[in-house]
Amino acid sequence: MKKLTTSVACAILALCLTHSAFAPSAYAQGADSTFKPSGKFSMQFFSDYDYVLSADTGGMASSKVPKGGTYYTPLDPKNANSQGGIWQKFYQAFDIRRVYLGYDYQMSPNVSAQLLLSHENGTLANNASIVTGVTPTTDTVTKDVKSVATTKTTLPTSSSGDIVLDGNRGFYLKAANVQFKNWIPMSTVIFGQQGTAVFGVAEAIWGYRSVEKTIADMRGNAQSNDLGIQVKGNIDDGKNYGYSVMISNGNGAKQESDKFKKLAIDLNGMFMDKHIALDVYYDMMGTTDTSTNTTLKATLGYISDPVSVGVEYLMQTIAHRSTTTVGGDATPSGLSVYARGTIIPKQLSAFVRYDMYDPDSKSTGSNVTNDNAVSWKENFIVAGLDWQPDASVNAHVIPNLWMDTYSDKSAGTTALPTISSRAGVTVGRVTFAYKF
Repeated sequence: MKKLTTSVACAILALCLTHSAFAPSAYAQGADSTFKPSGKFSMQFFSDYDYVLSADTGGMASSKVPKGGTYYTPLDPKNANSQGGIWQKFYQAFDIRRVYLGYDYQMSPNVSAQLLLSHENGTLANNASIVTGVTPTTDTVTKDVKSVATTKTTLPTSSSGDIVLDGNRGFYLKAANVQFKNWIPMSTVIFGQQGTAVFGVAEAIWGYRSVEKTIADMRGNAQSNDLGIQVKGNIDDGKNYGYSVMISNGNGAKQESDKFKKLAIDLNGMFMDKHIALDVYYDMMGTTDTSTNTTLKATLGYISDPVSVGVEYLMQTIAHRSTTTVGGDATPSGLSVYARGTIIPKQLSAFVRYDMYDPDSKSTGSNVTNDNAVSWKENFIVAGLDWQPDASVNAHVIPNLWMDTYSDKSAGTTALPTISSRAGVTVGRVTFAYKF
């Protein structure tokens, strides 16, 4: 695997450098004397009013590896850190799930740069003891006065998102890259922190990233951005067939922490006058010198103005992370089906989605016999209406119902708490979204 990844990386770099070294005239000949460098700002905003109608009472989603947790997984279901109310039943909040602040600068007709700062909301984790007071006590024998410290576990020392430890909202660097067009015909070479190809087609068909991520993103099986080099483009003049090849750290927006790199390949096509979309994505990344994680994802959809329908399949292998066999691999898998349609053009639309997700498909009724096993599957449903108050701007008000439930796959062979006693998560929401 390592040799394959290295060979592909070298081939991409050599091809890019060959074009730049031996064909500089391509840029000069295509130069536009009227071109002026320019840039543009962009912004995206997702915010909700949330009301939790039912909450995950088991707390198991945050204790299993791999886990099937979601945005609304209770942080502290047993109230061990005095945070039992967060995402529990009847909890309500005004929330910001995303803020993007971006700037794109076109330096020449073929060279551009991108900068994107992102805030993705999270929750502080209270897991450190601090002194909250001092109480004087008198020894009944010696009559000495001593001071006894009173402690309470309330100090935030970690966060599940972009909430800094003082409780304020922070930003992180989601994109910082330079892009070169036409080094390879009909293609762009991108170097730096950048978006990956894994979600692009699926998000375009689903159409409601403002409501929820697509299945692989939602469950944490893939990353929307990474640091590396990518070549993407089309293989035909009509731009019906596209591709992407990327070599990256495989660590998202975080700093690299090991020597292994991810190879990702994406092939996509548009058919029937661009009404049918097909996308196939595959990635592989070493975790040790002898083990590799792989992801396979396929998306098929029909796109039109009145209605769009899509189906997405995900299968992943996570080396040595089995929940039933020591040293075995875990195999998360999922299927997502979604549809959206127009009720009143440019004013009102509706959408619905259903996901089936198994955090470890190798964990079945016959081998779910210990507390480490993933004894459940998850079923996700979201549906709602999309109201656009002003058709001239990309601003939306989206009332929706968000549900994630659990089904038992232990077949009664385990002493684990029955999954029927574990409540699913149901959240009534009003989502506000805009983009410019």
